[in-house]
Amino acid sequence: MRVSIVIPVYKVEKTIHRCVDSVLSQTYTDYEIILVDDGSPDNSGEICEHYAALHDNVAVIHQENAGVSVARNAGLERARGEYVMFLDSDDYLAENCLETLIQSNADLVIGSLYVITRAGEIHEQSPRADQIFSFSELRNVMADLIKENRMNYLHAKLFRRSIITQHKLCFEEYLLTAAEDTFFVFNYLRYCESIYIRGTPVHYYTYSPSGLAHSNYLMRVSCGYRLWDFLTASCQEMGLYTDEVKRVIDLRYLTYMNTLLKRLPDKDYSKNEKLRFVREMEATAALKKLCSEYPDEPLDELNYLYANGREALLRYAQRKRLRMKLTRPFMRAAYYVRLYAKEILVRLHIVKRQSKQKKG
Repeated sequence: MRVSIVIPVYKVEKTIHRCVDSVLSQTYTDYEIILVDDGSPDNSGEICEHYAALHDNVAVIHQENAGVSVARNAGLERARGEYVMFLDSDDYLAENCLETLIQSNADLVIGSLYVITRAGEIHEQSPRADQIFSFSELRNVMADLIKENRMNYLHAKLFRRSIITQHKLCFEEYLLTAAEDTFFVFNYLRYCESIYIRGTPVHYYTYSPSGLAHSNYLMRVSCGYRLWDFLTASCQEMGLYTDEVKRVIDLRYLTYMNTLLKRLPDKDYSKNEKLRFVREMEATAALKKLCSEYPDEPLDELNYLYANGREALLRYAQRKRLRMKLTRPFMRAAYYVRLYAKEILVRLHIVKRQSKQKKG
């Protein structure tokens, strides 16, 4: 058995068919599917049993609701394949996904994504050529891989199971990390000798603002700091911490914290809860220090916080959010006026239409 595909299942009766069917229709067939029913209160568990009854290579694990990390760990214990793939039950695979990724014998195989937005639009991940390299060569591309979101998530990856079992790797509880997939990938990475990147998109990732990655707002200050600290320490320990890697990790952290402050006025929390949230951010010494290291970055909320304090920041953010709401319709109208005006000028041959030149 070459590949074990672990799929956590919880309240996904509307999408689980699409997910599992996309695996069953793969052009490469040496795989097993492990469905982990995480105490789902809907019909998801029964749907899993239905697939197991029809297909010999589908197994089902039922457990009390314990979260996605525990479900993935249960799937890992059951897996028997040479490689392990993790697939979310609201995502699905291109029919050539496994055939495309299994071509390499690398310790870590990284595929590319199609990202499906909330509006249903499908966007391809940043293009990248196929490439295989040793761990030592990873230093030269790590900054780009983080920026392209290729190292941050489990999606479209094959992990060698022997490495996972030998080093007893597992997923931490979600509430502790808020980025359990990133922790797993980087903990796994330190034991890899070879990495293969496949530029062809093979995984359809569905953006879900109601998912775990977008919940637990009040915990995000401590979780965000822990993730930044972990990535910094991990890259340093692995010899991957170049100046550009540091900048990428720092700015992702700073931008995320700044965005949290921007969105805080819209959250349905009491004033005291919001003040505690901002107080925690204000007291994070590493965050304040980092903010001063990048004076040219647009970190308005963070800069305002450290210059004026949390009470003033909440008032500032509220006013700024209100102005945005008031001006957004006018900005949208102005955009369409410019768009139609340009189209009229093109049709009248006053200006030329600019065509995008294809590369290569």
